[in-house]
Amino acid sequence: MVATHQGDDLDAARAFRAAAAADPTNQDLLKQAFIRSVLAGDPEAVPLARRTARLPEGQSIISSLVLGNDATTRADWTEAARFYQQAGADPMAHLIMPLLQAWCQQAQNHADEAIASLTHIQGSVLVPFYTLHAAMIAQTAGQTARAGDLFAQAAKMMPGYDLLLTRSQAAWLWSQGQQDKARSLMRGMIQADPVLALAGAQLQATISHFPVTSAQSGIARAYVLTAFLLRQQGRQQGRSQHPGPTDHQFDEASRLMLGFALGLDPHLAEARLMLAEIQDDEGHQTAARETLLRIPQTDPLYPVAAFRLALVDGSTGHLDEARTILTRLAHDTGGQALAVRALGNTLSAQKDWKGAIAAYNQAVTQATASKTMDWSLLFLRAVAYHESGDWPRAKADLQQALKLAPDEPLLLNFLGYSMAERKENLAEAETLLSRAVDLDPQDAAIRDSLGMDQGGAGGPGRRHCFAGTRGRANAGRSGSELSSGGSLLARRTAE
Repeated sequence: MVATHQGDDLDAARAFRAAAAADPTNQDLLKQAFIRSVLAGDPEAVPLARRTARLPEGQSIISSLVLGNDATTRADWTEAARFYQQAGADPMAHLIMPLLQAWCQQAQNHADEAIASLTHIQGSVLVPFYTLHAAMIAQTAGQTARAGDLFAQAAKMMPGYDLLLTRSQAAWLWSQGQQDKARSLMRGMIQADPVLALAGAQLQATISHFPVTSAQSGIARAYVLTAFLLRQQGRQQGRSQHPGPTDHQFDEASRLMLGFALGLDPHLAEARLMLAEIQDDEGHQTAARETLLRIPQTDPLYPVAAFRLALVDGSTGHLDEARTILTRLAHDTGGQALAVRALGNTLSAQKDWKGAIAAYNQAVTQATASKTMDWSLLFLRAVAYHESGDWPRAKADLQQALKLAPDEPLLLNFLGYSMAERKENLAEAETLLSRAVDLDPQDAAIRDSLGMDQGGAGGPGRRHCFAGTRGRANAGRSGSELSSGGSLLARRTAE
């Protein structure tokens, strides 16, 4: 059970299998051994699926999918389709069932029927994805012109850029001698997503490679889509007031789907990135780190994995490791804004204010040139200036940040408190702090700052208030501040 709580599914699977072997009549232990084996991507899940299927009411959706996947790896497509059909009663499995069955048809040289089964579906939120998979089926079957038409249709329906669609359509354009269009398409996606921008050079270098070239890899992608949908449903459930499954239950279901995907395609980086995100969210940083380390440097998405690895290291106090990764990543990506900003945060956490300022300067220069400046970057640099003793530059950054976000309590509080501490224009400082309290009355640090200002900078609450403000500043440069773009990749890969 300890392994389960620590997110180590492989050790948990082995422990449950040993316990089930010692107590062969205990059906609960057998079922737990099966589930953990599936989560771990352990081949032992297959014989366990057969055993659980023989139990009273033991045939489950999960066991059907496991056995279907096993048949897929053996290229027994008739058996695969039969097992997948048995899982179709589940609402989530029902959504991707057309994809599973269509790829089984394609593998049996029935591409026309497979494409028709997907393109005739109407009224589903997954129609853009069905169309994308129909295009990949056509391309895999050698129906090049038809694939191009379907890629174009999917692109029109897809909201925003999608990593799988963009890579597939760019590869198709490249194969048709339309290299400029392919480059432009890939460039547009990279420019729209700062996380994918880290891997921009690698994605351009592999632009001619189709990401899906077989039925087995197509089915793996269907599972990644399912994992994404489950994760999104969990987030929506968490925001609603209606009773239902917990985030943890949705995340565990997502991990099951990702385990299926990796069982079919162990090199699928998008699945590992999403899995690591879930593990990190659940507090299993060691497991997340191991998942990310399994993405090889030769994979086009390796820079994204390296960035995520640095965030995990930073959040667990391994700042030297994070600094090393980010320094190399900033160099390799030509100083991409996200990498240098993350490096600045790590250097700030190490109190290397000079290094942090240099990194933030680079990020500010890029953001200014690309007209993507946001208040939080200026705030982070202001903190570094403040801590290094350069108040004039810190103040200038805070004032500039307030022009971008005039109602941000964190900025108002930090600027107002710092001015009050220096007895600098106390009337303006009090106005800033009062606005901060009005905007965020529940924040104790902001209320304390206002009390300190009204009582005088040398009042008894000065040390306590400064500690509160310092804590707020530290929160602004934490690892979580950097992860705002990290979940975008999962969305791009599955949408």
